[in-house]
Amino acid sequence: MPVTKKVGDEAYSGSIVKKGEMTGVVIATGSNTFFGKTAKLVASAGGKSPAQEAMFKIGNFLIIVAVVLAVIMVASIPVAMPTVFSITLALGALNLSKKKAIVSRLASIEEMAGVDILCSDKTGTLTKNQLTLGDTTLINAKDAQDVIKIGALASRKEDNDPIDNAVIKALRSECFS
Repeated sequence: MPVTKKVGDEAYSGSIVKKGEMTGVVIATGSNTFFGKTAKLVASAGGKSPAQEAMFKIGNFLIIVAVVLAVIMVASIPVAMPTVFSITLALGALNLSKKKAIVSRLASIEEMAGVDILCSDKTGTLTKNQLTLGDTTLINAKDAQDVIKIGALASRKEDNDPIDNAVIKALRSECFS
């Protein structure tokens, strides 16, 4: 959300100035900045995915069962389970690549399996430097123009905001008649 800055306020790296001007003094760089500290925390988190945790719990359970069975002279060791799990994820990545999806980490496949709604920006903003409104998914609205009309009512043309302009441009002129 836009905020107003006064003399002495910090402006974060990567901030976008909509109006006005300022003179600034750099007080931190690299990992000492707000975003640098955040990136450092994210990089150090690295934890296990839910599927990996479940796999290790199942693996531990099977190891305990194997030890009990070994005592009874019947051995069953779940050595191949991580391999089978990795192959299953690799086949999932292959299937997704046939649908033109790019998978950078195998663990992301099982993480995406828990997603209910995915919002993405595929409007040409990066490739054409033109912000446009994409297809509208209706949940409780009757048609897409109802959704766009509500978005246009919340927009301010005089602010000349690129997102507001794209919403207003997508609104059919007949909505105002």
